[in-house]
Amino acid sequence: MLQGALIGAFVSVIIIVFRLMKQRNAAKSVLAGMTQGNPQAARAQLDQKYPAVQRLSTMNFQDQIERICWVAILGDVGSAERELQAYEGGLNLTTQVRAFGYAALLAHRTDARDIQSMAHTLHLIESEGGMMLGVIKKMTRDFASVAKALNNEQPIDADAVKRLTRRAAQMGPGAKIAVYRYVSRALDSQGQNGAEWATKADDVFRTLTGA
Repeated sequence: MLQGALIGAFVSVIIIVFRLMKQRNAAKSVLAGMTQGNPQAARAQLDQKYPAVQRLSTMNFQDQIERICWVAILGDVGSAERELQAYEGGLNLTTQVRAFGYAALLAHRTDARDIQSMAHTLHLIESEGGMMLGVIKKMTRDFASVAKALNNEQPIDADAVKRLTRRAAQMGPGAKIAVYRYVSRALDSQGQNGAEWATKADDVFRTLTGA
């Protein structure tokens, strides 16, 4: 029994490592287009590495988190909005992708629609999600809390910032950049210093480009 558990843990680690390698290589391809001043090439690379899907599954939702974050980073907010609204699948999956997606949009603009969409995402998981989704509920509360702080509806929750940035540190480059910029903007809007997280977002870019 112990041997089986160890094998299972080893396989899980290998899967995570391969996923992170894939995300890093995809990010490098997208950035190659960005640094050459060719947004069309960057978007073409993104679509090739992470094709848009409508139906989320346990096999593709993490790739879609990376995709939607990069779509926002590339500035195609219209596509990001449409894709976020079109997602279908289990509530646990759609909630995670939308929470990261609306955070990615809010990392680059302050739009009442994104604030409202984040709040609606939280409302759905709170009202329709069962006890087994406690971790996802907590994460979504943190995302929604930072959105309210960004909109100056409430003081920023330092613990929520810590939890979100720790989670982002385990994600792909696109999610890292989006979340770091998100909390940076929220801190700045509250008159606090968000430069640390803006710098961390820039560091992710520099790591990918080798600069």
